[in-house]
Amino acid sequence: SGEDGKFPAELNAWEREVLDAEMKRDGFVAWYRNPSRSSQDSLGVAYVGGTQVRIVRPDFLIFSRKADGSIVADLVDPHGTQFSDAIAKLRGLAWYVELYPEAVRRVDAVAKVGGILRVLDIKDAKVRLAIASSDDAKRLFESDVAADY
Repeated sequence: SGEDGKFPAELNAWEREVLDAEMKRDGFVAWYRNPSRSSQDSLGVAYVGGTQVRIVRPDFLIFSRKADGSIVADLVDPHGTQFSDAIAKLRGLAWYVELYPEAVRRVDAVAKVGGILRVLDIKDAKVRLAIASSDDAKRLFESDVAADY
């Protein structure tokens, strides 16, 4: 951030809506706009897209203080369901949780469906199972494995 404490970020309307909701959570400390480019200051998660290994870069890292005073990180990724790689990216995030279950507190994929923000809690095993068996991200966000954000 600059000396004024502000971070220049270009966010679409529902990314701002997600960020506003995150900042209202108990214990919120700070947020980081994860750069979409490959760099040392960008967190990337591998996923298989077609026949290639690609990288999804979750939009936000949210930092919160737990009751014991420790700081935890959450990955929050508002992302459209209309993209052809949407389900592959969800699978990559699910795989990340399987490999590194304690790396972050939450991994939430968020999408606007029918004018409502919906969330998939990827730390939830039944959500990961639904992701593994689905070929349609929009249907996942419309299903009962998702919740209103």
